[in-house]
Amino acid sequence: GYPTSAPVFSLSLLKEGPRKTAAGAGLMVGADPMALSAATTARQNGEASDNALRSIEEELNAYAIQEAKKAECPPAQLLAYQLWVALHCFSVYVDVEAGNTLNTPRDHRGRDRRLPFLYSPVSRTLQQRV
Repeated sequence: GYPTSAPVFSLSLLKEGPRKTAAGAGLMVGADPMALSAATTARQNGEASDNALRSIEEELNAYAIQEAKKAECPPAQLLAYQLWVALHCFSVYVDVEAGNTLNTPRDHRGRDRRLPFLYSPVSRTLQQRV
């Protein structure tokens, strides 16, 4: 059966990049180059990246669970919903790290530079949580 409590996510960056094989080919074949570049930049940024990861954890562990309950998501589908939220959050994170513009009034908010993960279907923009 499905666990009685919601899955809890804890995120951290790898401390080094993709390892090379003897032939020189990277083990991360098919990985999005922007995502790999964002991961490299994040390792260099240190604390700022940790804040972004904490924001994503909060989205997954608190807000995703609240949103799923509001939408009457069956408990057996909560993990799938959380993984969809993780995909969305990392997409926003990679876009910001790559310097792409987001459809949002502001990219960051507050001292810890929170990213806008909340999508508003009415205005079709990404919004900051309050």
